[in-house]
Amino acid sequence: MMRFLKCIFLLSLFGFLFAACERTNTDEISVKDPIYVVDTIIVNNIFNALSADGVESMDLGCHELLFPLDLLLESGTIVSIESVDDFMPFFEEDLADPAVDFIYPVYTLDEDGVEYASEDATALALKFANCIPDEGWDHSHEYEDIVPAFLFESNCLELLYPVFLIDLDSTQYIANDESDFLDLVLENEFLFLDVPFSVLFEETQEIVVNDFGQFHDLVALCEGISPPVLNDSLPIIGYGCLDIVYPFTVLVEGNLEVVVEDINEYMILLLEGIPMEIQMPFTLVDEDGILYEINNAIDLADAYEDACGIIIDIHDVCCAPDHALLIYYHGFTNCQYTVNFPVQITFDGGILVINNAGEYHDVFEALMDEDATLVYPVQITLADGSGTVITFNSADEICAFYEDCL
Repeated sequence: MMRFLKCIFLLSLFGFLFAACERTNTDEISVKDPIYVVDTIIVNNIFNALSADGVESMDLGCHELLFPLDLLLESGTIVSIESVDDFMPFFEEDLADPAVDFIYPVYTLDEDGVEYASEDATALALKFANCIPDEGWDHSHEYEDIVPAFLFESNCLELLYPVFLIDLDSTQYIANDESDFLDLVLENEFLFLDVPFSVLFEETQEIVVNDFGQFHDLVALCEGISPPVLNDSLPIIGYGCLDIVYPFTVLVEGNLEVVVEDINEYMILLLEGIPMEIQMPFTLVDEDGILYEINNAIDLADAYEDACGIIIDIHDVCCAPDHALLIYYHGFTNCQYTVNFPVQITFDGGILVINNAGEYHDVFEALMDEDATLVYPVQITLADGSGTVITFNSADEICAFYEDCL
């Protein structure tokens, strides 16, 4: 294990993607007094968070309200709502008999087409509060000390109270419990978690989050989250003192090419757990504005050294275990290839069958704690368009291949 840590996998010390080195900002968010303490959730705030998506749907964040539904008016009258057109008049100001609540249950449809029933106002508010924000992440990246406010039930983090929140006018709020939090995120269109705040990681470990980069790192550790990889194998887990330049292109779920225009789009992909493979070339930028075009993993290692003073020995490849060399490490070579899965690895007294790079990454740490080795022969296909298949019958043959390609 120690010999492995001396190799290229020193990358794992540098933090996760987009968690750049410290910056000095001339513009800082200041906090204005007073701090507002909210009361318990009121249903009208759910109405504040609703938005009409054209003429056919009414959305509550990432959930679409399903019609028909019933509204309770201030007078106690119940009104049946069959469509957006029926709903819109109740958003007018100074109504003599305004809507004050829904008649529950209320049914919604999420972005995956799954239908949910909310039995009360709190359940409906929770649907909204758990939606991944589709904007605001650029503010987090700029200031590094705020995170768009939402709950993390779909990830492995649980928000611990009390928490401070801040809006775009730099007004600070405090949420002493989940009810306060729901009220605030419904009432304010753009609200951010102000650091430090505490989370429960994987239901066991309490962690204080001190900046946006640390939040990103924790999310990337959650089960079901897929940090970007290079060459379908090598996880891109840190850029030292470099930032990635938008836009860049990724393959999602193996074959769909997506252009990531900004950090808002990137964070949505990350938080939704969508596997991403970064497509080359992409560009990195250092603190002085110098650009580095990355055409292969060797370019990435050179950028580390030139911009950050981080020296990665890309030539001492054979110190790595054979399975890591074949599957994890192959980005650091001029001979690009794909692994012909499945492959077999001896593990814990048995044979582990690996069907794709994702399965390998899931058990990577466990494999490194054991004296795991490939079961030969294994094959690769060169990615030069020739379709050439190469068979390896030993670790020495894999090592020789790498030494020829560097």
